[in-house]
Amino acid sequence: EFAVQTAEACTIALDSCAEKSDRQRLQEAEENVTDPFLRELARRRLGKAHQKQAPEKSAAIDTELREVVVWRLHRDLLQSPTLHHELASYLLTLVDDRDSNFDARLRVAWLMWNGRTDQGERLLRNALTKSDHPADLLAAAASALAASTKPSELNQAARLWQELADGIPVSHRSHQRAKVESIACLWRSGKRSDARAAAELMLLTNPPQDPGLTKRLLEWSS
Repeated sequence: EFAVQTAEACTIALDSCAEKSDRQRLQEAEENVTDPFLRELARRRLGKAHQKQAPEKSAAIDTELREVVVWRLHRDLLQSPTLHHELASYLLTLVDDRDSNFDARLRVAWLMWNGRTDQGERLLRNALTKSDHPADLLAAAASALAASTKPSELNQAARLWQELADGIPVSHRSHQRAKVESIACLWRSGKRSDARAAAELMLLTNPPQDPGLTKRLLEWSS
């Protein structure tokens, strides 16, 4: 029995659930595991947890297990856009604002994915004053917001991508990519005329060296 429970725990805490066969194994582990925390974790990874269900508090979780769970759930977030809100909400209960064991980029991204964008922006601004890698923070926040379909969040993403671009020399590919991502968010937010004008200006004054970026600009400017 111990060996079986250990195997189920590994499936729940470590294995991907990106493919159908992976989800089936996770479903079976959720049904068979006896530990309540692991059962809840499996349900949340499967998108089955009730929205009003109170999550486990981080104080009740072993530190090493918490780090493993955070690692796994963050990768689930990157693979499963439909679970952004649910998983980000749960992750925010596991990691405290003052917890120095976790990169500030993670909490900023989770707040954005969870729709708590004002709080995410405040944390971002605070972290930027202390960070040796501000570009990474801006990129994390902008990328999370760019996954949204809400115009307000896409506009916020566009602004952050532009802020990132403004801090990088215009000849660098990273500047050009950030600029193109900003335009993409403007377009998706419904500000088509602004996006078209920005695309045309970039093609005229600082055309990307990357053919893929140029193709995207041409699509918006036509």
